[in-house]
Amino acid sequence: MIPPAFIDEPGLSGQPWWAVVLLVLVLFVAGLWIAARLAGRFIGRLPSDYFVMPIEQIPRAPLWEQALGVVIFVAGFIMLFTPGQGLLLMLVGLLLVDAPGKPQLLRRLAHSPKVRNVIDDVRRRQGAPQIRWPATVED
Repeated sequence: MIPPAFIDEPGLSGQPWWAVVLLVLVLFVAGLWIAARLAGRFIGRLPSDYFVMPIEQIPRAPLWEQALGVVIFVAGFIMLFTPGQGLLLMLVGLLLVDAPGKPQLLRRLAHSPKVRNVIDDVRRRQGAPQIRWPATVED
């Protein structure tokens, strides 16, 4: 049971506690929706041979996309300490930036059958061609 003193105690900027809880919930859901949309867009834009092409041939992202990735990563970092999907947004931000080791990291993550199923489902919904998967993970 909520103590009576807590019910009447104001939260952020003098707002009632239920308004603060509602704000946190809205920010959480909005962060989750944005992160899911961005991840889906990234997965849909991957070349179908992304996971089998040599790492040196993987196309670089344009500068504006890399800048967006940095902004999203910073927003995700801030959300680690505030309401929202911090880790998910940080991952989406890293996916947009050409960071050293990114292709190897993505290939290791995509080695899981569950991750492959999600990627295939997202691409199917977007009408993108199926991903060609490697037989083994490269080191």
